[in-house]
Amino acid sequence: MDKMEIYSWLDDFFGIQGFKKVADENLKYVDHYYIDVDEKKYLFICKVFENKADLIDNWKIFENRDIALYLQNKKFAGKDIRWDMYFLLISKSKISAEDIARIERNKYCCKKFIINALSQERLKEELNLKLPFTDDFYKLDKLPIVSTAKEFFNQLREKNKLPEKFFTNDLLRNFDNNPEKIIDYFKYIGGEDDE
Repeated sequence: MDKMEIYSWLDDFFGIQGFKKVADENLKYVDHYYIDVDEKKYLFICKVFENKADLIDNWKIFENRDIALYLQNKKFAGKDIRWDMYFLLISKSKISAEDIARIERNKYCCKKFIINALSQERLKEELNLKLPFTDDFYKLDKLPIVSTAKEFFNQLREKNKLPEKFFTNDLLRNFDNNPEKIIDYFKYIGGEDDE
């Protein structure tokens, strides 16, 4: 996908969700941002990077100058939305999992998401997984609906292959009060001797 295709697709994606696109002439490094119509909930700042080196070498500079110095300290100074800014680093080339984790863990100034734009399908998938207003946000819609604590504990044990004999509902309900029982179980299955 070229940059124009990416932004055309993003304009439609954010437009459907009720966001407006803002091309602010004071932004020197990032391309533009999308904001909710009331300018109170979300701000998604976008930059398309042509290659991995450009992204790795420049994201901090762009974040500091356009987001921290301008958007947070001038444009939205004193408004709550400055805490709900997301820097979408859109990559046209593959970025390693290590680089993605390192950049996305960095909490300075705003939340950061590396969005892979190798294809339209991949772009859509990553936006749906990472953005907090989508149905697929961290796949929360894929979790089964659990109506009781008992059902939850059963699903937890089943998914993690935890025997009910050791991981009773009472133990799970009071997990933080029983760390020694949990440690004893893992020592038991790991073959460590109790001292």
